[in-house]
Amino acid sequence: ALLFASLFVALGAPLPEEVGSFFDAHLAGPFFFLMLLFAGYCLEAVGPGKYREELLMIGAARFLVSPAVTILAMLAMDLSFSSDLSPKPSLLLSLMPPAVFNMILAHSYRREVGLYGAAVMCLTLFSLFLLLPLLFFL
Repeated sequence: ALLFASLFVALGAPLPEEVGSFFDAHLAGPFFFLMLLFAGYCLEAVGPGKYREELLMIGAARFLVSPAVTILAMLAMDLSFSSDLSPKPSLLLSLMPPAVFNMILAHSYRREVGLYGAAVMCLTLFSLFLLLPLLFFL
C-alpha cells in the first residue's frame, strides 16, 4: 500500500477528498482502537527497575538529544520561535515519548517486548505529568 501511495504521489495524482474524509470518519477510530488493544495484549507486567539503564538512555535520547537536534536544525534554518509556524510544534513533537508502534514492532520482530512496554508506559507518564506541565508554564 505504501508503494502504491508513493507512486501516486510521485505521479501527482491527488487523493480524492471523499477518501480522506471516509478514512477520518469511519476507519481511523477503529484502527487506533485495534492498535492499542494489540499493544495492551503485548504488555508485560514488569517493574521499571528491571530496565533502569535502558529507560534512562531512551529517555535521555527522547527528552534531551532529540529536542537539541531539533533546536539546532531550526537555528540552522533561521526559523523564529515567535513568528514562524513550525518551530513550536516541531519542538513539542521532538519531546514526545516513544509510541505504541514501537511495541508492535518489537512483538513482530521477536524483540524484548517488556523493555518497549516499560519505555512506552514510564516515559509517557513522565512526559504527561512532569514534562508537559513544565512546558506549559514556560
